[in-house]
Amino acid sequence: MSELERLKAKVTELEKHRQAHEKLLASARESERRYQMYFDNANDGIILHDLEGRIIDINRSMYMRLGYTKKQIMSLPLERLVTAEFSAKIKERTEQLTTEGVALFQSADLRKDGTPMPVEVSARLVDYRGGKIIQSVVRDISERKLAEDLIWSSKEEKRLLLEELQDRSRFQAWLCDRVKDLIGEAREKHADLTILESHVERVKAMAFIEDRVFCSLSLSKVEIMPLLRALISYLIDLHRLGTRPVFVESEIEDLKVDLNRALRVSYLCYELITNAVRHAFPDGREGKITLTLSYEGGFFSLTVSDNGIGMPDLGNILPNGKLGGLVIEELVRRLEGRSSIIGKGGTSWKIRFS
Repeated sequence: MSELERLKAKVTELEKHRQAHEKLLASARESERRYQMYFDNANDGIILHDLEGRIIDINRSMYMRLGYTKKQIMSLPLERLVTAEFSAKIKERTEQLTTEGVALFQSADLRKDGTPMPVEVSARLVDYRGGKIIQSVVRDISERKLAEDLIWSSKEEKRLLLEELQDRSRFQAWLCDRVKDLIGEAREKHADLTILESHVERVKAMAFIEDRVFCSLSLSKVEIMPLLRALISYLIDLHRLGTRPVFVESEIEDLKVDLNRALRVSYLCYELITNAVRHAFPDGREGKITLTLSYEGGFFSLTVSDNGIGMPDLGNILPNGKLGGLVIEELVRRLEGRSSIIGKGGTSWKIRFS
């Protein structure tokens, strides 16, 4: 073969290599284009960062979800994109990845406006330009967390309801025992048994309160203001205060309390207001009853006061027996609270509980 033929053959071989190389480059460019398309359009967030937490690349879903532009987010360190609680765990997670190669965990990303976003992260160690980086696929689990919270809330409400039903059964049994004792004493003394009428009223009021509470949208947190205002309206009708010059005023903070407190506070208000209606304003005299409920410094403060004749002797609250006083004491005990009473210049009951 002549020198010219050998040269032509060499040129032909080089051309084949060039064409093959161009095909490889075109294939690589196409693969990179497809990867970038999948990367940017993935529903989940994807973030690439080195072992020191410097961001190498991030997809559109991730930076838009956090409220940044890509340019803004690329200049931030990784710890700026997660809440303080999980930022402290980045080093530990990185060490886990360098040892095990993969990790699956829950975290909370931090949006640009400062609000947290619960996420599930699937991270792995990958090769990149002759080194190792971390690729994390980040899934927004806000809806899952909301569903979990609703399930937990439902379970918690059922637990609270069961506890309250058990406690109410014990309270009802205690109340029946006290009524039986007082009826027995009244019979021995041949006294009037009107205590039965007052107890019937008490049972009806308790049923009214319970009906209102159990119709609440949430049993774990009951709005106390509308409940107590409904009870006041009920007592105004029950005692026909519209036909008597006795008025009931209230100053109740807009509070939410648990099921047990809602019922016990309402029972207490019934007893205290009813006592004032029956005994503070004899002979049709004019008067005012005031109910206040507030929360400050970790304690609730309930006060029911009147400007009636006063109460110098606690034993004279109920002429036909002391059931009202006993019920008040028992309810205060169940609230783990403390009560005080001022009986001159009107009567004022104050109950403080946590």
